[in-house]
Amino acid sequence: MSKIGFLNEVVFGYIKKDLENINSYLPKKPGEPGNNNFPIALCVLSYMEYLGSFFTLNDFNFDENVKIYMERCFKNSSSYHPAILGDLFRNGLAHDYFARGGVARDGNRPPLYRNYDNIVILDAETLLVDFLASLDKFATELTDDNFNKRIQIAIDKINAKLANYSSEINKLPFFGNMPGAHTSGATIISSMQNITKPYDPNEK
Repeated sequence: MSKIGFLNEVVFGYIKKDLENINSYLPKKPGEPGNNNFPIALCVLSYMEYLGSFFTLNDFNFDENVKIYMERCFKNSSSYHPAILGDLFRNGLAHDYFARGGVARDGNRPPLYRNYDNIVILDAETLLVDFLASLDKFATELTDDNFNKRIQIAIDKINAKLANYSSEINKLPFFGNMPGAHTSGATIISSMQNITKPYDPNEK
């Protein structure tokens, strides 16, 4: 996949469209279950960590990746604190279900603040809006060299994981081509036309 293909298909396709659809079709329900503030926060934070790794070439350092992503792509990076975003929110949501602070979806600014109980609050709606606005800047900041190096890191890592689990994968049921099935992921299977393969090393 070329850099242009990656930007169009992955960044402005999967990432941007997924988040726009979340924002459009999952309306805010303040104070109610199903407000989707947790999934939005975790999803955006994960995307920022991923895209930031194209600058750092390090796929395992949330604080560094988010810091450089925000500095290079956000217009208001000073409104955020990468270490707080990582430890209190990303890790809290991923490992404990609950963030180690509060997650709102009100569209408030600043997006990171403390309330009257001195609890740190992240506004997932504002984070989402700021992240979507940053994607055009990411596209201009991403160099060909860093893109190629980061994609190769991903290909090598995916191939190593697939090799590690190959015996277990081979035990899974085989379904073949499933009409109407459409999945997105870093697969290198070429025979299933409905499956996207952003890291296929043979794709031009």
